[in-house]
Amino acid sequence: MAPVHQTQTAQGGRGLHLTDGREVPFPVDRSAGSGEHRPGPTLARSVDDVVGAQRLVYVVLLFATGLWQRIIPTSWDVFPEAWETLKVYLGFRAPGIENFTPYDALQMLGYTFVIFILAPFLILTGIAMAPAIRSRFPWYVKLFGGHQGARSLHFIAMVLMTGFVIMHVGLVFWSMATTTWSTWSSAI
Repeated sequence: MAPVHQTQTAQGGRGLHLTDGREVPFPVDRSAGSGEHRPGPTLARSVDDVVGAQRLVYVVLLFATGLWQRIIPTSWDVFPEAWETLKVYLGFRAPGIENFTPYDALQMLGYTFVIFILAPFLILTGIAMAPAIRSRFPWYVKLFGGHQGARSLHFIAMVLMTGFVIMHVGLVFWSMATTTWSTWSSAI
């Protein structure tokens, strides 16, 4: 076998150069990790499309059916009521069932924040991270402090969303544990 040493290949990539003049390039996927668009369907893209469509349908139906009045606060009284409810939760007590008509003030503020502020913010920062947007609309990416700023803001928003989901599911189970099964089975 001919002696081997590593050099630049004629094609510009790294590879092995044999002393008899032959070149053996290293197999390299130059687009790996570069953020280039890869055509074709992916599971992540499909899940994003389904979740995005679901959110859009939810918001449209929320306003079309009038149920927005149950979630969106319509009075400034919601803030002192939310503070009182927060104090009850921080004391590891459950508010009385009369507070849920159908949602208490803290839930109304939480849902409004997540649905109308946090979720759209996640979409906007996610769009700012796309390489195609970065190259075509650099001014948009600069609104979020550049690509890294958009990534950081998106991460912080995802932490908030994850915290909301964990808290929400935890409170559902806690509420189930502190009430009788007959109350829950009648609600189902």
